[in-house]
Order: sequence, then C-alpha cells, then structure tokens
Amino acid sequence: MKKILEFLQEQNGQFSSARLLAFLITISIVVDYMHAVFTIGGWHPDLNLILILLVVVTGKTIQKFGEVKSNENAN
Repeated sequence: MKKILEFLQEQNGQFSSARLLAFLITISIVVDYMHAVFTIGGWHPDLNLILILLVVVTGKTIQKFGEVKSNENAN
C-alpha cells in the first residue's frame, strides 16, 4: 500500500489527482480485459475505451512536462 501511495505522489510530496485518474482507468481496462477473456474467450476493445486511455495518459504526460517547465522558470 505504501508503494501505491508513493506512486501517486508528485516530487513535491503532494498527491496527484491526474495520476490517480490514469491509474484507475488503466486498472479498469485491465479488469475489463480479464473479464472478457475469462467469460467469452476474447477481448475486442471499444474505440471509445482506447481513446479514453490515450487522452488520460497523454494529458498526464503534457501536464508533467508543463509542471517541469514552470518549475524551471520559477527558479
């Protein structure tokens, strides 16, 4: 549990809601995949599901680079 809490914290020690959102969506997709494989024998992901994952992960990546740039400009 401690490792998960460390993963959800930014470098300044504050918790990141963007990381939590990305983590929860990723876990949800993995659970959906496992459920489909064990119940119907295959997984055919919906385009909307893939787009949601890509948007969240891309948004978090852009946010992280934006934070790094603003921290460099503040120093």
